[in-house]
Amino acid sequence: MEGYEGQSEGVHATSDPATDPPCGVHVALVAKVVERFGRTPRRLALLSRLKTGLGALPAAGWRWAYLDGTFVTAKDAQLGDPPSDFDAC
Repeated sequence: MEGYEGQSEGVHATSDPATDPPCGVHVALVAKVVERFGRTPRRLALLSRLKTGLGALPAAGWRWAYLDGTFVTAKDAQLGDPPSDFDAC
């Protein structure tokens, strides 16, 4: 998938090849994450909070963050139930 690099093996419980990125770890800039996963008002609100948190990381010496959970799947499209949070570390 364009914009994603460094793929490794993994499994998403609600993986949908038509809408989810391939399973694994992908390197992406925040703008690419917003473009890919900001498809609903709820997701955009969550991404706004994520960007606020990510903005504090450089001061702590962090250069990377991992985003995981149902946020990076097609949960809302498959079940009509948008993610209520994101998992990041």
